[in-house]
Amino acid sequence: MNTDNLSYLQEQVKYMGFGEGLNKHLETSIKQQRPEFQLATSHQFGKDIMKAVLHFKKSDQSDMYFFNKYDATLVKERGRDLSRTFYLNLGQSITFKEACNMLSGRSVEKELTRKLTDAERLQYKAELKLPPEQRGLPENWEKAPTYKAWLKLDLKNPDKNGQFPIKQFTEKYGFNLEAALNKLPLKYDDASPLGDLVRSLAKGNVLGVTLSVDGQDKKMFLEANPQFKNVTVYDENMQLAKKEAYGQLVTEDLRPDLTGQEHVSDLVEGLATQWDANQDMKPQVKPEQKQEAKKELQQSKKVDLLPKKVAKNNLLPKKHTSRGKGIGIH
Repeated sequence: MNTDNLSYLQEQVKYMGFGEGLNKHLETSIKQQRPEFQLATSHQFGKDIMKAVLHFKKSDQSDMYFFNKYDATLVKERGRDLSRTFYLNLGQSITFKEACNMLSGRSVEKELTRKLTDAERLQYKAELKLPPEQRGLPENWEKAPTYKAWLKLDLKNPDKNGQFPIKQFTEKYGFNLEAALNKLPLKYDDASPLGDLVRSLAKGNVLGVTLSVDGQDKKMFLEANPQFKNVTVYDENMQLAKKEAYGQLVTEDLRPDLTGQEHVSDLVEGLATQWDANQDMKPQVKPEQKQEAKKELQQSKKVDLLPKKVAKNNLLPKKHTSRGKGIGIH
């Protein structure tokens, strides 16, 4: 058994958010030297249960195994379960927690790799093995190899294989999370600076914050909404907040109705503590609010987000000529 390969895979599984509980099963499976094998696991985020099947395959040229993809399933208390396959891509993959957020209808910001030539791909893999301070990317390249984009699953329109396509909202689309947050009357303290808020929202989390309105502190919850270039605000009961509550207009929540009712996910993570959500919550939006939000959307310029040709995994565009400068993810 290749012990170095085993250690690498165990670290990779841990980094992807599956913890260390699969280490012994992974070692046993590699010792059996099968051409390929799968490991199953599950985890509960808030009241949402996530299941996953991890796929490992042995190289045709060596005794090394590779972790190439995992099938993620979000188990809902009501309505149908939602599943999608997520591929590991040169260290820029969707983690298990981020997969849960995306299957819950939220968006995640990632740094992605543009379509590379064979020579560029070999160089990029070599660069990734170096410490960050020693890497030559992208300074030594004619074009930047990576760009940042918000990713959102199209939960309404699965493809012929039953996979939910991924929509991309790149820097050119015009959404800036930090600028959107600066429009809100957020109250900060040393325990929750803006940078922490940006990084967590960029992972697709819903966060509890304090807004200062007319001299009063109000508990609210925020969710990044790059598709409509804003931040969705919920009140303390996880209902869409009225604009009078914080001085900004909330775009109508247009996520697909998968359970027969508008449902807000229970997956809520605060910077310090978790909020215990109720099971069945239906955002209450008055007709006049809907009309106002729709009018604003109609006035905004529509942009075709998806390129005409995409890679087989629906994640990377065929061409990309500019480097994104969005908020970083750590």
